[in-house]
Amino acid sequence: MQLSSRTRHGARLLMNLAHFSQKGPLRASHISNNIGISVKYLEKIIKPLRQAGLIKGLRGPGGGYFLGRAPEDITLGEIVQALDGGPHLSCCADPDACLPSDFCGSPALWADLTSTLQGKLNSITLSGMMRQDSIFKSAPAARKTKADVHRRDTAQAA
Repeated sequence: MQLSSRTRHGARLLMNLAHFSQKGPLRASHISNNIGISVKYLEKIIKPLRQAGLIKGLRGPGGGYFLGRAPEDITLGEIVQALDGGPHLSCCADPDACLPSDFCGSPALWADLTSTLQGKLNSITLSGMMRQDSIFKSAPAARKTKADVHRRDTAQAA
């Protein structure tokens, strides 16, 4: 399973808000510049995060976006749920969505794997992600570029 780009950008957005929280609300243009996506795409990510209560907004001068809760109270599971509707390993995890012609194994197995993954995602907090990101950034030689990731993904697909 690979997390969607919406989820990855949503996590980066929330980490950005947490990192700059002392500066007050951040404007969408500032956030989009920090995480390298367009304002239009950012707004599509912000909407479900606001609906889930993970982000709040303030209008007017000095307005912008800020975290809806403390970073230690926001989990990766909530981010995935808000942006992708939760992890989906197989349609067979939901017996109502599984067609007889789509037999892909035991629905109980897929449901158990999905539940295990959801539990792991719920155990990862935004503050924990930020701590790991700080460690990652402190080792520049180990940092991978987008080209490195693309080469790895291409090699795995072959």
